[in-house]
Amino acid sequence: MRQTTFALAATVTAALICGASCLVQPQEVFSWKEMEFAWPSKEAMDEAVKSGEYIRENNLPLGIDRWKDKLFVTVPRNYRDPPGSTCRHLPASRRNRVFVRKC
Repeated sequence: MRQTTFALAATVTAALICGASCLVQPQEVFSWKEMEFAWPSKEAMDEAVKSGEYIRENNLPLGIDRWKDKLFVTVPRNYRDPPGSTCRHLPASRRNRVFVRKC
């Protein structure tokens, strides 16, 4: 009897929590159509794009975390990616065009 009561209480509690979480709408804080990285110079970036060593579409963020005034963006390392780092950061306070920098 105790196990049945506990199971029923746990089920009701889980249903209430799930129902309440459906009522909360997430808020979009940042969004990007594409990511651009800080390069040593525009010429270096243009040459990497022209030669095929850097392909913008291959840099898809898989994770993001915020610490103080920085957003840390995890991007899988691509063997053709000259910026060559898996962790990049950008200011968390700006919503306009920003350049992602290596950690």
